[in-house]
Amino acid sequence: MDTTRNSQIGNGPGCIGHATLLRTKASEGMQKRLAKAICLSALALAAAHPFVSEAASKAIAVSATVTANAVMQVEYQAQQLVVTPADVARGYCDAPAASRVRVSSNSRTGYLISIFSRLAIFKSVRIDTPDASAQIGREGGAIAQHGRHGKDLLTQMTYRFTLAEGVSPGAYPWPLALDVRAI
Repeated sequence: MDTTRNSQIGNGPGCIGHATLLRTKASEGMQKRLAKAICLSALALAAAHPFVSEAASKAIAVSATVTANAVMQVEYQAQQLVVTPADVARGYCDAPAASRVRVSSNSRTGYLISIFSRLAIFKSVRIDTPDASAQIGREGGAIAQHGRHGKDLLTQMTYRFTLAEGVSPGAYPWPLALDVRAI
């Protein structure tokens, strides 16, 4: 018995058309092959057809901010401050080259070496480096190293402690602590 069937080629709004398939026992195999060929042709045409999708390019601006930092490595630090009777009579005690630190900083404006008092045996201290000098009180302070940046910047510090009233001669633990930060 012969039957006729309408089949849609493709699916949805982009369908290509209709095909009428006649079904007989003798032509059934041929019709299946023909239907497959039509479907493959339709897919090939659809793939070759330029759809609305066009290549688009966009520009994206990217920026980065590098935080300024400074890291200090202490190469040498005097462990104690020796106050002699002559120092007490003069009112001050010198500590030449008592600190040597190596600083790495990416800040083009430089870095600050912060000084903190750990022992109240002085009224003030003068700190000299090759690039700067500072006078700080017992509450602490900082010495600026302007324009110094890079790796392994060596800074040597010499100190003159103005002794506090009532300080006796003797060996005291080092009275200062150091830290560094970028400017």
